[in-house]
Amino acid sequence: MKKINLVLTAILFSVGVSAFAQRGGGDHQKMDPAERVEKRTEKMKTELNLNEQQYKDLLALNTAQSGKMQAERKAHQEEMKAKREAMKAEHEAYEAKLKTILTPDQYAKHQADMETRKAEMKAKRGKHRGKRGGDWNKKG
Repeated sequence: MKKINLVLTAILFSVGVSAFAQRGGGDHQKMDPAERVEKRTEKMKTELNLNEQQYKDLLALNTAQSGKMQAERKAHQEEMKAKREAMKAEHEAYEAKLKTILTPDQYAKHQADMETRKAEMKAKRGKHRGKRGGDWNKKG
């Protein structure tokens, strides 16, 4: 009985540690870019045994790199937003033309079929989320 309790305790402990490690403690997201750069540079200073001049040079390099990466991420976000808006406009134009081709009954059936397909895809996507580790695509 003691062995079973010990094994169960070890399993629960390892699951808890694993879950915390996957979340990363949450500190990374809360830090501003300057803090992340400084923390990264400090870690490299310790791990690589850098002298003061190397540390200052590395801090400048990491700061510049961080700024470039922020600009790249922002540009990418704006580009993706523009693409989404263009695709939405294209879809709306398609739907408008489709309405002129189909009868009202056919269009209503088409809409119902699309809603069913959308719900199926959402359910299918939800099934696989647990295997991937959560809502990786969730905005928040």
